[in-house]
Amino acid sequence: MRCYQIKQRDWYCGVGFALKSVLVIFGLALGQAQPVKVGEVYDDFEITNRETGEPLKLSDCDGHVVVLDFFAWWCGPCRTSSPDVEKNVAQFFHGLDGNEHGVPVTVIEINIEESNPDRTDQFVKDSGMNLVADDLSEVAYKLYNERSAIPLFVILNGVAGNSDYDQWEVIYKKPVTKGLPSLGVLSTR
Repeated sequence: MRCYQIKQRDWYCGVGFALKSVLVIFGLALGQAQPVKVGEVYDDFEITNRETGEPLKLSDCDGHVVVLDFFAWWCGPCRTSSPDVEKNVAQFFHGLDGNEHGVPVTVIEINIEESNPDRTDQFVKDSGMNLVADDLSEVAYKLYNERSAIPLFVILNGVAGNSDYDQWEVIYKKPVTKGLPSLGVLSTR
């Protein structure tokens, strides 16, 4: 059996090369799973309508401005923001039959919490939510979440042929910490 003595410097170089290779491969894999940022487009996702149990796709809202409000029953800030989104966005624009350009605005309240469905049902009822979806596998949440934060508020342009935004472009995305954004962001054509 032959043994070779490797200089200490050579050993570091070999480990360094291997480590860099792993990091590059790992980074490429992570690059495919990075959240969609403001100004970027994502075509579709499928979650579950909480009331009907039927699939709910983003593409079902074609031609609408779509507001996603990610929440969980145990989230303290969600207790303020989710009813606010329902009242001051969903109901407001429903009462106007859309935004100032006549484009419908659809709010999808998205539950990300699997445990204790009774508490989620009570939260939904107390918040007055209308269109609620479950994203228990966090399919949609992982698409938009960058900070593991809720409540998370995302606005998408679902209108094709818009001169300002591509269809399904993310117009706005932030964790809700200090109230909702100006309703002007919902005035896409």
